[in-house]
Amino acid sequence: MSDQQKVIELIKRLPPDVSIHHIIQEIKFLAAIHEGVDEISRGKEYQLIQLNR
Repeated sequence: MSDQQKVIELIKRLPPDVSIHHIIQEIKFLAAIHEGVDEISRGKEYQLIQLNR
């Protein structure tokens, strides 16, 4: 599924009266999840101390 299709599906699941601000926050959250998954699949690791900074 393309990134565009993922965003379309995300928006379809949101209630019809959702604000643009909330939609943007949901898209940012989705992007962060995908970025993390990509980093894991590339073998990038973080130590817990790095995440707390």
